Amino acid sequence: MNPKYIFENRAVQAGPDNAEEVNCLDCDEELVFAMRDQHHTFSIGLRTVLQCLMLAEKKGKIPLLSDSWWISIACRHGIEEIIPKFPTQGNKMHTYQLREDGDEKELSRSSFEEDTRKCYPYYQQSCEKESIHFAVCPECKNPIQIIGLYSHIRPFAMHCACSIPRIASFDQDSYANCTLAHGNKKGT
Repeated sequence: MNPKYIFENRAVQAGPDNAEEVNCLDCDEELVFAMRDQHHTFSIGLRTVLQCLMLAEKKGKIPLLSDSWWISIACRHGIEEIIPKFPTQGNKMHTYQLREDGDEKELSRSSFEEDTRKCYPYYQQSCEKESIHFAVCPECKNPIQIIGLYSHIRPFAMHCACSIPRIASFDQDSYANCTLAHGNKKGT
C-alpha cells in the first residue's frame, strides 16, 4: 500500500457527537466512534483509541498520563497489555496477606472482599476517586497493590515502589531479595 496515500487519506470523526454506546457481546466495546475518510465511513472502538493513546504517550507525543488513570482504564476495559506500564514493580503475584504477621491467602475477589470487609486501609481512593486496593507481600512484607479486582482480568498483585500508610513500609533490601517479586513458581 502507498504510504503517501495512507497519510493523505486521514480519518476524521464523522460528526461532533457520532459515538454510540453499544452492548455488543462479540466485540466487547463500550463505545464505538463513527469515522470517515475520503472514501469510506467506518467505526473505531474505544479500546483501539486507548491503545493509540498509549502508543502516543510512549513515543512522547503527549504528556504522561497518571498511573492511576492507566490502571483504571486497563481494569475497566480489560486491556491487559497495558499493565506493564503500571507504577508497580516485579512479577504478578496471586497471593497476599493483610498484615505482616498474617496468613498467606490465594488472591480472588471474594477472598479479598471477605478478608478486608471492603474497608480502609485495604480499600482507598486515588486522587481521581478511583478505588485502589492494597495488601502485604507474603514473603518480603512490603506493600502490594491489587490490580484488576473488579475487572475482566484475573486479579493479581504487584509490589508498590513506596510505603503505603497503615499497610506496610517499603524496604528496598527486602524487595530485592523477594522471590515473589523476581520470579519463582509460587508467585508467578
